[in-house]
Amino acid sequence: MILEVFSLSSKNIGIYIHIPFCSNKCFYCDYASVITKNNSMVENYFKSLNKEIDLYDLKNKSIKTIYIGGGTPSYVEFEYIKNIIEKISQKFDISGLKEFTIEMNPENVEDNLLRKYKELGINRISLGAQSTNNKILKTVNRNNNEEILIKAINKVSKFFENYNCDFILGLPGENRLTVENNLDFITKYKPPHVSYYIYDNNHESVLNRMIKHKKIIMPQHEKVEEYADLIYDYFEKNGYKRYEISSWAIFDKESLHNKIYWENSEYIGFGVSAGGYYNSTRYVNTKNFSYYIEKIQNYEKPYEYIKINNKKENLIESFFMGLRLMKGIPLLKIKNDYPEYLEKILIFLKNDDLFEIDDNIKLSRKGIDYSSRAFEKILEMGDELP
Repeated sequence: MILEVFSLSSKNIGIYIHIPFCSNKCFYCDYASVITKNNSMVENYFKSLNKEIDLYDLKNKSIKTIYIGGGTPSYVEFEYIKNIIEKISQKFDISGLKEFTIEMNPENVEDNLLRKYKELGINRISLGAQSTNNKILKTVNRNNNEEILIKAINKVSKFFENYNCDFILGLPGENRLTVENNLDFITKYKPPHVSYYIYDNNHESVLNRMIKHKKIIMPQHEKVEEYADLIYDYFEKNGYKRYEISSWAIFDKESLHNKIYWENSEYIGFGVSAGGYYNSTRYVNTKNFSYYIEKIQNYEKPYEYIKINNKKENLIESFFMGLRLMKGIPLLKIKNDYPEYLEKILIFLKNDDLFEIDDNIKLSRKGIDYSSRAFEKILEMGDELP
């Protein structure tokens, strides 16, 4: 069978690698993951990852960022991570690599593993904290607790200057005290980057099924909004820059990889459920583990979804991504890339209190608080554009 390759248009791109293996399934998680200790399954998956990489021709392209997510990448043996990165470095130009992130769960953080990651070239850790409250962590089936988290962040900060802590607001058992304790933790350890997400019940997960069948009680929506305001005010008063709806940074440690997504730039995703965007083409790989292996063995792209965008679709996607950033979307970019739409866009969004327009189009404070309503407005705009 003929080996199919892709050529990409932009010079600087990002790479995402999905590692689907976990020791257990967190109840809020809707990502593609497999609970396994089966070494042959892991080995077959990484063999397929190697073959998927061979489907891509990135000559004259520079890899700006690499992000290894999951799943729990830190759950698999280090040699698997090492081998896949060696494959990436042999096949692609990573001489201009600026940021190399791997996700870790607190219970997997050990000095020896951190040392190996650093020697491999990883320069950023994303630590899945989610909460400092042991009861909440147990309720959502996390393997760590506050004590393990504290030990983990002390170790991570010893080896890495650049690291992120993930938190989720609105999990079962959340109250003002649990939020304040999370903020106390951030005050004490000052992670350079914090992602603080509001729990989204619009995706299929064990937790959502429990909510649906009334097996668990969630905090009231009004209370979650109150806690969110508390969090936002905290970051503003403590030197963290909010540069994206759910992301704050100090010391200029914004996530370069995530900004590739939000700026609607090009990236390639490898692995089960991984997505990519290049040459106006957006794709998502299959979530089915066996189907992924089968397609790769036949040198076929393991797509679940692929769409070649027209110009208007690229514009609307740029709005959906770019409006997550506090700086928004530069008018100059719209003028240069979509000049035929600029006037209609300005007329459509003018005098709408969800948006602010100066040199950029961005969400207002109200637009940030009611972002779902703002994005609905963007969909309406798309329907109005020719």
